[in-house]
Amino acid sequence: TSREYKYFISAVKNPFATESAWFYPYKVNSELLNAAAKILFQYNDFTSFSKKNTQVFTNICSIEKSHWYFENDLLVYNIIANRFLRGMVRGLVGTMLLAGRQKITLEEFTQIIEGKDCTKANFATPPHGLFLVAVNYPVVL
Repeated sequence: TSREYKYFISAVKNPFATESAWFYPYKVNSELLNAAAKILFQYNDFTSFSKKNTQVFTNICSIEKSHWYFENDLLVYNIIANRFLRGMVRGLVGTMLLAGRQKITLEEFTQIIEGKDCTKANFATPPHGLFLVAVNYPVVL
């Protein structure tokens, strides 16, 4: 089983997107965003991107897809994994945006993952840009 999420970001004020995309009026480097997204494939422990006080037994997740792209006027983060932790997608988006704005380096992004400390990740992303777009079940014949 896998789940697919998309997070939508608008760089311009759009009255039609106020409930479906986060207005984020900063310039971001899409190459750095995708470099950060690719780093995630090297890891399976996402403790740094799980909010505290969750009742899970493991923070291990297997990421199948992690990619940033533009769709119309929106910046979109697309991720597919076998499972997600509480706040994980929003924490990833917020922290990768710091890398995309060059507020942190890709090395610092990697250190945040390896540090397994959720206080180092940026969870300041609002919920209204996040959407579950698919749940895929394995085909059994």
